[in-house]
Amino acid sequence: MKSENLNKGQNEFADKVMKGLEISFQKLLEFKKQKNSPLVVVRNGKIVEVMAEDFYKDAVKKDNLTYLSHEVMNLKEIPFAKLLAVSDSTSGFLFELSDDEKYTNHLGTVAAAAQFSLAEFASGQWLIHAFPEYATQVIPVLRKSEVKFRKPAMGRVRARAIVNDESRHQFLTDLTHRKRALVTILIELVNDDLEIVMSGTYEWFIQLQTPRNISNY
Repeated sequence: MKSENLNKGQNEFADKVMKGLEISFQKLLEFKKQKNSPLVVVRNGKIVEVMAEDFYKDAVKKDNLTYLSHEVMNLKEIPFAKLLAVSDSTSGFLFELSDDEKYTNHLGTVAAAAQFSLAEFASGQWLIHAFPEYATQVIPVLRKSEVKFRKPAMGRVRARAIVNDESRHQFLTDLTHRKRALVTILIELVNDDLEIVMSGTYEWFIQLQTPRNISNY
């Protein structure tokens, strides 16, 4: 009972904070309108200026919340993914790194950092594929990860995701009712012999966009 009361109190406090932030954001919009001053926001990885009166032109209404409407991000287009030359993979896999010397370390095997990054991109791409209806409506942030390098990786490395139905259902339930959720995605990297060279869990914190946080997009 004590634990339930504590959780209830924490949720009520969080709701008050969120409402307060939303009010503050609305006041900021009104102030910018009065001063005819632009908002400085980040959209699609670029810093841009948007006039307050134009802020919601590209927005859509759903469930009494405002979401910014834009194309679903292709994770291969993220600057760091381009730097790594992450590419689509064969059926059953999300992304891959080609057999290229630029990925190797001092031992001649695929560097741990390259493997970690490939797995991270794959976990994010899984989210987009699994919940396309939310792809343009959420702010995803990688919260934590734990990986294990099982054997030296040589040549091409491919990434696949493993998530059970219970985790999917819990994620959707939390996101629908609390507007935020955690989901843990297991990623396996395999070589061309289908041997697992690395496995890791990537926990994502997902929050629905609302007027107070939409300016980050």
